[in-house]
Amino acid sequence: MKKALLSVIVPVYNVRPYLEKCMTSILGQTYQNIEVILIDDGSTDGSERLCREYAGCDARIRLLSQENQGVAGARRNGIRLAAGEYITFVDPDDYIDADLFQRMLECGSGFDMVVCRWYRESENGARLAYDRMAVGAYRTREDMNFLLDHMVNASMPGGLVNIRPGITSYLWNKLYKTSLAKEIYGQIDPGIRGGEDMVFTYLYLLRCESVLISDICGYHYQVRSSSIAHAVLRDCSRLRRECDLYDNVAPAFMEHPRRDTLLPQLQLKLSTRIARRLASMEFAPEARLELKTYLFPFLNMLDEKRVVLYGAGTVGRHYWRQLRKFNACEAVGWTDGDWRNCRREGLDVSSEEALADGGYDFVVIAELEEAAADKARQRLISLGVAKEKILWKPPLEL
Repeated sequence: MKKALLSVIVPVYNVRPYLEKCMTSILGQTYQNIEVILIDDGSTDGSERLCREYAGCDARIRLLSQENQGVAGARRNGIRLAAGEYITFVDPDDYIDADLFQRMLECGSGFDMVVCRWYRESENGARLAYDRMAVGAYRTREDMNFLLDHMVNASMPGGLVNIRPGITSYLWNKLYKTSLAKEIYGQIDPGIRGGEDMVFTYLYLLRCESVLISDICGYHYQVRSSSIAHAVLRDCSRLRRECDLYDNVAPAFMEHPRRDTLLPQLQLKLSTRIARRLASMEFAPEARLELKTYLFPFLNMLDEKRVVLYGAGTVGRHYWRQLRKFNACEAVGWTDGDWRNCRREGLDVSSEEALADGGYDFVVIAELEEAAADKARQRLISLGVAKEKILWKPPLEL
């Protein structure tokens, strides 16, 4: 059986010191049925000359040289040229393990998107990094609804904590179907000069019918302080860009059946990104956007007590992080009636059955409103938890 052609898109701009290592790792892949599309985006440091040398030595390489359009324009033109059944991206200052493409294609056949893990490497060392969504195949409508409800914000749908995405917007740790990628990229405003990866990823996921979150790890992302992504800019262009990104994504979210959970995630992401931009522009603290924090209300009352936290919503997630950080009491468990979905989010939440062993002094209910806390209290009593061991107070809002 003929192997599927994989199009590998590499946008190049002034990366001469790193390009050779990147290209060696791509051309040395165990999966050989690839086309490598190099888009030189007006380099001035000799990168284009090196690209031409590679194109002259390997028939699988296609080179397009263009005036500088930014990485968004380079990727757009790369997708336009792609002839493979699948597309993936590699940034020119990164590199990949020799079997990455083979492993992703072998396990990802039939999926609209395949996601892999990566190594985040800097002068301080390397660490394994991965998306917050649990490893597994998301095929059913229920699976895909869950994924969409957590793709922008990995906390509960519309939640105000854990503002890390369920699926990162990086393009280089994913495998895409070319036909769908071409269609989606055609919908993106050509005027975007950065951040189009977020727009593309979210619009693409809205159209997916299946996604594989794999535990494959073979991409080496190089963190460089001089890169555009890590540079400090003190004008308003980045703030305008954030709003521009929102405008490109929000219409599709509003038209989607899951809009009630998609839009709050996007709005929260926007406010968070703007807050970070303001901080990077060295605005005074009072000019920054702050998110509400729910403070554990028993910090001075449960010293040396063993506590189980009941509830993994917004309040519960704030409490749990604080209990793990502060030396206020011993957190011996975290339970929730919806523990399975919590586990899929990567949270260390157990079934309510964990309450049966009684290895705790108190169960603290993590709810904001008294009515919800009363309902939780009745549930705990029905599970055999003694009334005197159940605690609730309104959280302190910061």
